[in-house]
Amino acid sequence: LDDCFTGPGAPGGNATVVLTDPAADYAVTVRAPAPPVRAFQVYAPVNEAFVVIEPQTNLADPYGEQWPPNLDTGMARIAPGTTFVYRADVRAGRAT
Repeated sequence: LDDCFTGPGAPGGNATVVLTDPAADYAVTVRAPAPPVRAFQVYAPVNEAFVVIEPQTNLADPYGEQWPPNLDTGMARIAPGTTFVYRADVRAGRAT
């Protein structure tokens, strides 16, 4: 799995993803302010024991031809000498 999930729910103004392993009764929740976060990239390599969940401000391949010409794909434009900051909250524990 190496996919970008767009339009995450934003309860309380946060984009939120919950990854649950019912067999282990374990869950990881990732929350980030929305906007600017508009998507999550999820990577889970075959035969590996980890998953990566990345909150992102932009859609996958934001300059790609698959997007309509006027769609805001979320790329943050940062002027020279300025910064762009957002935070993410990661919590893990029992799923139940």
